[in-house]
Amino acid sequence: MTEELIGRLAGIRNLRVISRTSVMHFKDTQLSVPEIAKTLRADAVVEGSVIREGSRIRVHAQLIRGPTDEHFWSETYDRDLRDVLALQSEVAQAIAQGSKLRSAARNATGL
Repeated sequence: MTEELIGRLAGIRNLRVISRTSVMHFKDTQLSVPEIAKTLRADAVVEGSVIREGSRIRVHAQLIRGPTDEHFWSETYDRDLRDVLALQSEVAQAIAQGSKLRSAARNATGL
C-alpha cells in the first residue's frame, strides 16, 4: 500500500512527496510527527493502518499538519479484498484531495 500511495501522490503537480526509502526510516519510531516533519522538511505527514480480516480489508488514512501535530483529514475505507487495487487508487486520490484542500485553505488565509 505504501508504494502505491507514494507513486500516486508523486504524480500530483505541486505536491512534494518524500521517497519510500526516506520515510521508512521512521517506521516504528518514537519521534513525534513534528520531529519527523522537520527532519523531512514536510508540511504534512500521512499516517495510516491496514487491517485484513478474511476477505475484507480496512484502510485508515489521515493527514497531519507537521509543525502542529493536528489532524486535518481522516478517512476509513472498508472493502472486499478483491477490490484492493481500486481501494489503493481511491485512498491516494482522497489524500491528494485532502492535501489540495489544505493548500487552498492555507493560501486563502495567507499562512
